Amino acid sequence: MRERAPAYLALACVLALAWFHVSHVLFVGWNVPSDDGVLAQAAERVLRGELPHRDFDALWSGGLDWLNAGAFRAFGVRLTSLRIPVAVAWLVGLAAMFDCARRFLPVWGAAVITWCGSLWTLPLAPDPLPSWYNLFFALIGCAAVLRAIQGNSRRWMFAAGLAAGASIAVKIVGLYFVAAVFLFCVFEAQARTRAPEAPRPLGSRWYGWLVTVGLAVFLGEVLSLVAYDVGTNTLLQFFVPSLAMVVVLVLREWKADGSTDAARVRTLGALVLPFVAGAVLVLGLWVAPYVASGSVPALLRGLFVTPQLRFELVTYAMPGLRSAGLSVLPLALLLAAVPFVRQPLGRADRWALGAFVALFIAFDHNGSATVLTTWYAMRALTPCVAVLAAWWFLRPPKAETIPPARESAAFFLVSSAAVCSLVQVPMSYVGYFLYFVPLLMLGAAALWSALPRMPREVPAALVVMAIAFQLRGSSEFATHAPARAADVLTLLDVPRGGILVSREDSAHYASLRAEVLKRATSDWLFVWHDAPEIYFLDRKSVV
Repeated sequence: MRERAPAYLALACVLALAWFHVSHVLFVGWNVPSDDGVLAQAAERVLRGELPHRDFDALWSGGLDWLNAGAFRAFGVRLTSLRIPVAVAWLVGLAAMFDCARRFLPVWGAAVITWCGSLWTLPLAPDPLPSWYNLFFALIGCAAVLRAIQGNSRRWMFAAGLAAGASIAVKIVGLYFVAAVFLFCVFEAQARTRAPEAPRPLGSRWYGWLVTVGLAVFLGEVLSLVAYDVGTNTLLQFFVPSLAMVVVLVLREWKADGSTDAARVRTLGALVLPFVAGAVLVLGLWVAPYVASGSVPALLRGLFVTPQLRFELVTYAMPGLRSAGLSVLPLALLLAAVPFVRQPLGRADRWALGAFVALFIAFDHNGSATVLTTWYAMRALTPCVAVLAAWWFLRPPKAETIPPARESAAFFLVSSAAVCSLVQVPMSYVGYFLYFVPLLMLGAAALWSALPRMPREVPAALVVMAIAFQLRGSSEFATHAPARAADVLTLLDVPRGGILVSREDSAHYASLRAEVLKRATSDWLFVWHDAPEIYFLDRKSVV
């Protein structure tokens, strides 16, 4: 217990600091009023006994509607009630992120990167959207998988499956984390059956073909996802990271070794089956009401057919490669070249790095070109990290071989960031970047901390810059200080509100509700599309 005391203290400090930072903005603003409206309306209907997809069209899987209905029952039918469970889940996700970072960083290093992750998530966009839960469940699943690498793999892979199943029940994009775990299982099976000095038995190739075909199918699915905007930067951001991870697996798979196909299948099954069992358990509980009511076709239509229609109507393309690609180029060159710098860094090198960080902080203010450039560079880090990881896994520079004990963790976390970055498809709006950025931080940290000659000052400088960038008070999201008098924050002046919105929005919805109550002759209300918040905010009765 005494040995764990520093870790507990560091975790308590980072969670307290994170809560202090988010508590000022948790009930502030709504990025898109219809998002809050559709979540609130769905939760209210579940509270009345209705079933998502069967009794009403649900935008997401529907599992979150049950949680939000419970929040309404516990805290009251108000918009503020939806933000309490997302804040609790956020803290749990940060604790899982800290547990992940502790596998390859010292205690206080893990605390710093976790605090950095906290700044880049909920405080920037406290809307209680399901993609946040996908991130938090992915972090919990990552912590379980990293523990599985160190021992008790069946139990911890089962726990990771529970997290994956819960993520899918919230939003179907939880399948991205499942894909990342499958990639890891193939990698780990290769590592556990490696026998490099013995040739593979002749005629024993079917397992390799099975893996290769499966990975090709996975890449085909990724390509079909980005088909809505097949541009150079879209492929770079969303296809190249997954391609890099697949190339690593295929080339490793076809290297000669002495394990039999049967041994490889047994090793892979020992990893995959507990994970699948955990996911199936959660999904079975989620699907049970649909099975009992004969509503499985409605559920399948809501999960796989209706979202395709939204893909055709609602998209937000990535910025062009000319702007976004050039922003990340200096950063990519620095990370690729820095392991070749003399070790340790000299005094002049440290002063130069410190001056670079100081200049960045000096120019890091709203309205500066540095802000936009930094956003572009951070978003383009995913393919950068994935390609560098593939390089260092397959043909590492001299004296840069990643230790075998760290390979699996680094590969898994980089793969998780690469695949889960698909959450930005088809809405590549900057806010969607936040839904996986902690995974990117963990992947980069696991990779760079595993390189023997990587100067530790460089990753530390990047973390300082990432923290400073968000502490400045971002102007990209609704929680920043208003510039117009109409945007001054005030309480949403309706009984079911409770959050702070602009003065203009508060007056608008208050007058709209008064008009509805004056004219309504029944509980029924018809509103034109894309305004579900009106159904919720303008109801005369409270559940």
